[in-house]
Amino acid sequence: LDRSSAASDVYKRQVYASGVAYALEASAVHELKITREFVVKALQELGVVAPKEIESFFNSHISEIEVMHEARLQEASLQSYSTDQEIAAYGAGFHKAMTVMDAWWHGLAREVPSVN
Repeated sequence: LDRSSAASDVYKRQVYASGVAYALEASAVHELKITREFVVKALQELGVVAPKEIESFFNSHISEIEVMHEARLQEASLQSYSTDQEIAAYGAGFHKAMTVMDAWWHGLAREVPSVN
């Protein structure tokens, strides 16, 4: 195997992985909102009010932490990837992660019918 080809394949995988990471960050706020609902409803079914620490955790991540993560990764990605091949690899990673997460979230929704 030619070294330049191997290096190119490794780089393509790194760009793909960056797309996967961005998908995780881009969906984090929405997923945390859903998770917060799961937690609050599960606690309510037990007759328990969510502790302030749990609310604080979700609120800070939803309004600040995950928003910053996504913005920083988006900025770094836009500065780093500009060729058609890079954009294609990044997009493929993003799409694959979103597809897998979509199936996962639909599965969770089926498992917790009282939250739907």
